[in-house]
Amino acid sequence: MTGPYPSRYWTLGSDPTSVVDIPITGVFTFLFLAGAVTHFTIFQVNLRRKHRFFLSIFCIGYSMSRVIARVLRIVTTAKPENLNVTVAYTIFLNIGVVFMYLLNLVLCRRILRSNHPTVGSHHIGSIIFWGLCILIILTVVMILTVIIQSFFTLNIKTHLIDRDIQLYALTLFAVISSIPLPVAFLALISTNVGGESNLFRYRNPISRAALLLFVTFFVCLGATYRCATTWLEPVSLKRPEPDYMNLGCFYVFYFAIDFIVIFAHAVGRVDRLYIEVNECSEAKEDVPEVDGSEHSQFDL
Repeated sequence: MTGPYPSRYWTLGSDPTSVVDIPITGVFTFLFLAGAVTHFTIFQVNLRRKHRFFLSIFCIGYSMSRVIARVLRIVTTAKPENLNVTVAYTIFLNIGVVFMYLLNLVLCRRILRSNHPTVGSHHIGSIIFWGLCILIILTVVMILTVIIQSFFTLNIKTHLIDRDIQLYALTLFAVISSIPLPVAFLALISTNVGGESNLFRYRNPISRAALLLFVTFFVCLGATYRCATTWLEPVSLKRPEPDYMNLGCFYVFYFAIDFIVIFAHAVGRVDRLYIEVNECSEAKEDVPEVDGSEHSQFDL
């Protein structure tokens, strides 16, 4: 037998019960599907208006990854012996939120370019931004490898290496998820001397910064909780389930936070607040000139 093998330790939400989990997960699956449809509809309407806000794809991808994870959660609850589904479920559960890490970094950079063009448009800032994006992607590849490998080996040394990589990845994600917090907060209380530049199509700097601050807080909260609980000593399944791993914590720090973030972007109209002038193709007489027109329409 070459695996997959069941985990020997408690993980967040690892003790599902059909009576509780299937109905609740079904409700959240519907809500996340509604979120995906909402963001897709907004994206299509914007395209018809020639507003090319392609960042909506991040919201759609995030929503759909959560739908898939919830469906797989129902399957693993109904058939816990099917460990192949458990592997797929674990992958989607841990990888989907990366869409939001990347999106928040992009929105953070746009605020910097608007409020502080000298900093936001500097080549060093671009290097840092793209470096973080590449680091996230490489770390995702590492996480995928670790998740799959941990299910298909019983080697203790390999499991220790996998745990070290997991700790690195979750710590990195917790740190990166917090980066937009100070930027959004400072944008609420200060701008450059001339005020907000003409980078954005619609001028609403307070709502723009408030939305980023709101969603970043919840994304960071979830990432920090997952990181903190992973750093604690693993608890064997032979011992009672620790309180910080129970289903209540799982629903709050995965289901509830995901729901809040997805619909905050939709209700807050991230597409209107963060669309730039060069992403609009309508007549330009009612559109202010853009400071720093060297940015292409595909520049993040």
